[in-house]
Amino acid sequence: MVFEEAGKVYEPMFLKNVKILPEDLFELDIRNIYGNRQKIVVGIERIFIKKDLSFMMDTRVIVNQPNNVLIFTNLDKALQSIDKLICISGIYGVRFEQTGGCLDVRKSEY
Repeated sequence: MVFEEAGKVYEPMFLKNVKILPEDLFELDIRNIYGNRQKIVVGIERIFIKKDLSFMMDTRVIVNQPNNVLIFTNLDKALQSIDKLICISGIYGVRFEQTGGCLDVRKSEY
């Protein structure tokens, strides 16, 4: 999984699991670029599949703090956080890349 914002592309992170939350929020269980395992809550504007079957996701600004989770507006600071559960509020593109195994997409989850 790769975050992109305003011309900046972040290092790839490994996506372990995704949990769907209320209000178009997703909880992404990742191992981030600093080697830390985190759960990141993001708001989803849209998810789409390109012709080459790659996935993209656009995030949105989160106005209300979900369940007292710390909200970050700066992605660098969010990824450096030692907190295990965080929320990012901002507009990012997220690209999903396959890393060897099969990409498991279950229709019922999306």
